[in-house]
Amino acid sequence: MESNPSAEARGAKSRPYSRHAWPVGRGLISIGLLAALLYWQSIDLHALTALGNEFWMVIAAGVLICLTVPLGALRWLLELRLVGVALPFVPVFHIQCIATSLNQILFGPTSGDAIRGVYAWRWLRRGGARIATSLMVDRAFGLLGLIVLAFVLTALKWQRVQQVPQLMVLGWSLAACLAGGLAGCVALLVAPELLSRLRAILRRYQRVDPLLARAQEGFTAFRRRPVLLAGAFCLSLLGHCMILLAFVVIANILQIGSLTSLDYAIAALLALVANMLPFTPGGLGVGEAAFDQLCRWIEPISSAAPYASIFFAFRAVSMLTLLLGLTSFVVYQNNADHIGGP
Repeated sequence: MESNPSAEARGAKSRPYSRHAWPVGRGLISIGLLAALLYWQSIDLHALTALGNEFWMVIAAGVLICLTVPLGALRWLLELRLVGVALPFVPVFHIQCIATSLNQILFGPTSGDAIRGVYAWRWLRRGGARIATSLMVDRAFGLLGLIVLAFVLTALKWQRVQQVPQLMVLGWSLAACLAGGLAGCVALLVAPELLSRLRAILRRYQRVDPLLARAQEGFTAFRRRPVLLAGAFCLSLLGHCMILLAFVVIANILQIGSLTSLDYAIAALLALVANMLPFTPGGLGVGEAAFDQLCRWIEPISSAAPYASIFFAFRAVSMLTLLLGLTSFVVYQNNADHIGGP
């Protein structure tokens, strides 16, 4: 019979392989998708040279993308206020810049959220649960804003959507997601009363009651501050609109296909939703493939235009632009007060 120390040692050796298997697998999927898009000429690298001919338009798109960082910082600041965490705007802005920039290297929104959580906790040295709650709320508002905007723009193109069964499925799926989001908002209003009744029933369970009490406190705080909730959601919509405008600018520079700006905007929003799926690092390859297919469904006359090139160009411009935020990493690290907290 094998001894326990030996079994533990063997388990410790196997864990690193299993821990790295999924990231490696995601990377291979991403490479495979990009290779397939290049092979089928959905990405035309030669078409990207048009970006160099419209330098100032690319700069304008980069500025729009940059503006989403302070908007995101302000949105997170409001969400921190919702859960009772007091952080000044300047450190929140620097943390947002650092997380957004490193996220371009680490590839994945979860990585950025983890960075924000760590830096915020280092500032406060407390409130880890509330900070995590604010990040969850931020992620929810971001997704809900994306869904609302995608639903509105899709409704403007509903005549074309009705002609394509795949787009109809996506349209009704957006409607279902939007209904779920609205149901969640209604749940925020009635949750405190429901939790109060549930606590009365489960009061004898000493371990459960504190958890329910904390949840009730959080939901009550949300309901008491509707202005902050509305402000955070409006900032989410505004940030997505800027991203969308930057995307349309890049699409008009490349002049690929015969779609309108509204067509590109709808495809971009739906592709950005697909890009959030954790199949590949940062959605690399997934967003391009989704955008390419959506454009082919939307276009009135089938063509072989390399639509994925537009999303690939947008990703490249976004990455290069947002990496400028690494200057906040230097500023923030060189300020001892920011590291240790007040």
